[in-house]
Amino acid sequence: MIKTIHKALLITVLGFGNLAAQTCLQTTKIILRPGADGIDATIFSRKDAVGTNFGNSPLMEALTWTWNADGLGEGTQRALIQFDLSSIPSGATITSAKLTLSGENHSGLGAPFGQNAAKLHRVTTKWDEATVKWNTQPTYSNNIFASLETSTSATQNYTIDVTSHVMDMLANPSSNFGWLLKSEVEETYKAMRFHSSDATTPTFRPALEISYTIPSSGIVLLQPGTEGMDATIFSRKDAVGSNFGNSPLMEALTWSWNADGLGEGSQRALIQFDLSTIPSGANIVS
Repeated sequence: MIKTIHKALLITVLGFGNLAAQTCLQTTKIILRPGADGIDATIFSRKDAVGTNFGNSPLMEALTWTWNADGLGEGTQRALIQFDLSSIPSGATITSAKLTLSGENHSGLGAPFGQNAAKLHRVTTKWDEATVKWNTQPTYSNNIFASLETSTSATQNYTIDVTSHVMDMLANPSSNFGWLLKSEVEETYKAMRFHSSDATTPTFRPALEISYTIPSSGIVLLQPGTEGMDATIFSRKDAVGSNFGNSPLMEALTWSWNADGLGEGSQRALIQFDLSTIPSGANIVS
């Protein structure tokens, strides 16, 4: 049995929700907070550490300090971090991305000293958590970064807006080499210390919170009543100049009314739908 829908237009739209009720996109939020499988490392310029890998360090540090009492002199530490974004579906549109770093107490170093502002730079070349060292560190961009303002406490947490960075990483996956965290000015006694993905407490580990939208199919049924736009036009000699905009019928025919002395005539029908409820950019699939 075929069900007839009179004067109805059924449209299937890819990219929008059920338009008959509400125009919307499907929004999803995920939090990436890996454990020991996370990709981060500290690199250290101190003379005894410049060639050492610290891929399993429980800390991420941006600092310059001295260890003169130990005869080791001054050293600078920077941190590298990268997230696997493969769980974000193809075609997703990123609406927000925020990186949270959990502060670790500066015990042993003292409180954050002076203007310890730091920057999170986009890394521009490949690196390996298990092998990277100060003397093999990757290159990074001085033009693409996010700022961390001077600390107000020794255990301050930071939430950093990296939306534009993550958007680019997803649009160009081959450019996702993560970030390098370094002091804005690498001078002695400026330090920021955070927990890494190797921290024993899961809630202290770095987290990347991403919100995105993905296309979802929707159906809208346009079936207007008397406000609908349709009309019949009629060529019969007594009707050729008449308007039938309120006719309850739509007809495509040629007939004769010879018995009534009206002769032959043809009818055609016109119909139009208001499509303004379909959002701009929607992809019609049916």
